[in-house]
Amino acid sequence: MYSVLKASWVTRVDFALDLYGYSLNDFYLNLEGARIGAVFDDENGVAGIRLGSVRSSLYVSNYDKITPVGHGEAEDNDLTAMDVLAGSYERFTRIELRIKPMARSMMLKDLIFLNNPLKGVSLYRRDLKYDPGLPSDFTTELDKGTIPSALSKLTGSSRAVRKSRKAVLGQMPRYEMELFDSDKVWSYWRDCLEEMGVLGQPQYWEERNRRRRG
Repeated sequence: MYSVLKASWVTRVDFALDLYGYSLNDFYLNLEGARIGAVFDDENGVAGIRLGSVRSSLYVSNYDKITPVGHGEAEDNDLTAMDVLAGSYERFTRIELRIKPMARSMMLKDLIFLNNPLKGVSLYRRDLKYDPGLPSDFTTELDKGTIPSALSKLTGSSRAVRKSRKAVLGQMPRYEMELFDSDKVWSYWRDCLEEMGVLGQPQYWEERNRRRRG
């Protein structure tokens, strides 16, 4: 068994951050390096956004959820009329990151060394779209799409597009929101690995360490 674990690699890691009291409509989400952004509705009618390609090593989704108090999380359409009337639920928005290492590039034993994916995630105030210094083709698209899709709508010559893009990226830090400390959140990654039992603790794959533990 332990020889198999030593030779195992990771194909995907899903990481979710829930922001209670917030909706995806309270901010604009961006992912560093993402060139693609889209709005989606899943089969349950839940709206959200997705940044980055699903085939890339990292892409992010953001969608709203509801948790009836004392009942665990649920989608909007899972709530009963009584739940809604009683107001016994909490709204939150979920930022979900899916990490897909290149083929066999991350071994199971190296999960503890996974880089913090939240470092590339940024949130911006919604009044970004009212900044008079930003190109209108960017702000018009931003109101109905995502930051990457709005950047892709910049028009003009190549030189003009580069100039507009630089102007947008230069203004965005003024509107950045800090709703969470990415380093603090990621500090719990070790706890997550411990919850995996022996799968997340490669030091115990060595027989001498198992004997010492016992």
